[in-house]
Amino acid sequence: MAEFRIPIRILYGDGTLEHISGLRGDRMLLVHDCEAACRIAQKQARRTGMHIRVFSVPEGPVDGPTVLEGAKALMEFKPGWIIAIGGHAAMDCAKLMRIFYERPDLTPDDLVRSDIPRMKLGRTRLIAVPTLGSNGGEATGYAALWNPRECLEQVIYCPGLMPHAAIIDPLLLNALPHTHTGEAVLSALALSVEAAVSPEGSFFSRPFAMQAMHTIISSTIAFSCLPFPSEPLLNAQILSGIAHYNASPGLCSAMVHGSMGLFGCVSFGTLCAVYLPAIIRRSTGQYSEGYAAIASELGLKDTPEALAALIEEYADMLGLPLKLCELERDKNAFLKKLPRLTARVAQCGEVAQIIPDDTQKKVEEMFRHAYSK
Repeated sequence: MAEFRIPIRILYGDGTLEHISGLRGDRMLLVHDCEAACRIAQKQARRTGMHIRVFSVPEGPVDGPTVLEGAKALMEFKPGWIIAIGGHAAMDCAKLMRIFYERPDLTPDDLVRSDIPRMKLGRTRLIAVPTLGSNGGEATGYAALWNPRECLEQVIYCPGLMPHAAIIDPLLLNALPHTHTGEAVLSALALSVEAAVSPEGSFFSRPFAMQAMHTIISSTIAFSCLPFPSEPLLNAQILSGIAHYNASPGLCSAMVHGSMGLFGCVSFGTLCAVYLPAIIRRSTGQYSEGYAAIASELGLKDTPEALAALIEEYADMLGLPLKLCELERDKNAFLKKLPRLTARVAQCGEVAQIIPDDTQKKVEEMFRHAYSK
C-alpha cells in the first residue's frame, strides 16, 4: 500500500508568528538554537498569559545528554505546549525530548537501534517555527541524533516526531541579524533532487520536490542578488522537507550523515554542496535518467552534467566549498578517514539499493572523486 504523509498544519506568510499569542494553556516551553529568534517569539508567548520557560540548544548536531536534559526540563515544568524555534538543532532536540518525556522508559540507544514504536503523545503539543537551516525538519517525522562514541549522526524515523503545526513567518527571518543563506539553499536543493529521483518517491512527492527547486531558482533574479528573499527560501525549505520525508533517503544524505563531524563543524548544506554534483556526474541507469529529467524540467539541457553544473554554480555563488579538499586540506588525513567513511555509508540499506554491486568500492570512489582538486 502506498502512502503520502503531510499530517501537519502549515501557517505561512508575514505575521503568522502572532498565532502563538492565541494559544491557550498553563505552561509553554520554548526550545531554541537562535537567541534572537527566541526573543521575538517570547514576545508573542508572553501575550498568552502562560508560564514561560526557555531551553537553549547549542548549534550543531544534537546529542543524547542534551536531549535527556531537555526531557528532564519537560518533566519538571510539565508544559502543554513546546515551541521549537530556529534551525535543525532546535527542531531535532524538541522532537526527541518530547518523545523521552512521553516515554521515559526509552534511552538514546533504544532510538538508534530501532524505530520508535507507534504511540500516542498526549501530554504536549509541538509547534515548529523554523529559521533557516532546519533541513525541512519543521514538517517531518525525522530527527538526527549525534553519537559521540562513533562520531556519527544517526537519523531516527517515527511519525510521532512530527510537529502538530509549523509557522513559516518571513518577518521573523528578516528581523534576525544574520542568516545562513547558502547552507539553506544547498540543503533544500539536495533534499529535493534526492526526493525527485528516489524509487520510493511517488506521483505526489515529486511535485513537492520540483516546486522547491523552481521556487529557489525563480527567486534568483541574478546571481548578484543576495541574500535570497526570505519567504521563497523558507517555502522551498519546507517543500523539500515534505518531499524528502515521503521518499527514501539517497546517497547524498547517507554520505553527509556518514561524514558529519569528521571534517570539523560543517553543516548539512555545506556537505551537500560537495557531494551532490559528484553523485550526479557519476550516476548511471535510472538515476542518470532522473537527473537529466530534472535538468530538462528546470529549463536546462537534459543531461546530468547540466544539473551538476547548476548546483556547483549556486554553491560557488554562495561561497560554499566545491570539493572535499577545501574542508580537509591534508590528503593523508583524508586517506586515513576514508575506510571509516566508506564503511559507514556502504552499510546503509538505502545505499545498497542504489549501488547493489561493488557497493563499498563505488562509495570509496565517490568520496575520492568528491575530494579531488
